[in-house]
Amino acid sequence: MAKIEQNRFLLAEDPQRPQAGQYILHTQSPISLIRVLSMDDDDPVAGDSYVSKDYQYGRDEVFQLVVMKFHDNIVEFNKDDEPQLTALLDDAWAWYRAYLVWEDQQNG
Repeated sequence: MAKIEQNRFLLAEDPQRPQAGQYILHTQSPISLIRVLSMDDDDPVAGDSYVSKDYQYGRDEVFQLVVMKFHDNIVEFNKDDEPQLTALLDDAWAWYRAYLVWEDQQNG
């Protein structure tokens, strides 16, 4: 039987609630849900309880990635976790940026 390789990141959307936006599911430790916000979105969620970071795509688009939920026995956001979570956001951005490039090529 062939071994199924688990992807580190998966893109998640709720097709019944398109206004909910896109999420990146990080499937490895720490399992987490990362919200993708375009700076055009009217629903900002980042605050003291979330780790977030802005990223530039192309010349005109800015996205904010926000760590939304934890699973792996982390009940609340802990400031000591911020460096690990910021690195996670950087990795998630690299993956999401590659997706955006691929999507632009498909629509090109």
